[in-house]
Amino acid sequence: MDYLEIANSFPMWIAAGVAVALVLFQAILFARKSYSTGKEFGLTEKQMKSAMKSSLITSIGPSIVILTGLLAILVTVGGPMSWMRLSFIGSVMFELMAVGFGAGAVGVEVGTDAMTNEAFANAVWTMILGSFGSLVSGHLI
Repeated sequence: MDYLEIANSFPMWIAAGVAVALVLFQAILFARKSYSTGKEFGLTEKQMKSAMKSSLITSIGPSIVILTGLLAILVTVGGPMSWMRLSFIGSVMFELMAVGFGAGAVGVEVGTDAMTNEAFANAVWTMILGSFGSLVSGHLI
């Protein structure tokens, strides 16, 4: 089976969808809690709407960069993994480097037709394990 068939398979889309749904759920929870806390602090409805509007506008720029990175990673590790990783981590530079290092470790250059199942798996594990340290150390501090 070709690595892209695995990377874009239905189970991968389901797994990524569940993970992204969790991120969206958290974002909604935080937004609701922020809104109610703002009200407790005595902010007016106008101030709250102004803050939400400003937040929306300032998030557009970084989102465009992440979308560009998504498209770059998409051709290498498929849609589900790209979507999930950039929804969770959002670090385009890290993800691009991790894919390159993971595939390069088995002698495959990213962007060529030489990508194999082994190189794909290695790239995915490099992305996962490379970000694992910051998750663990963040909880220790």
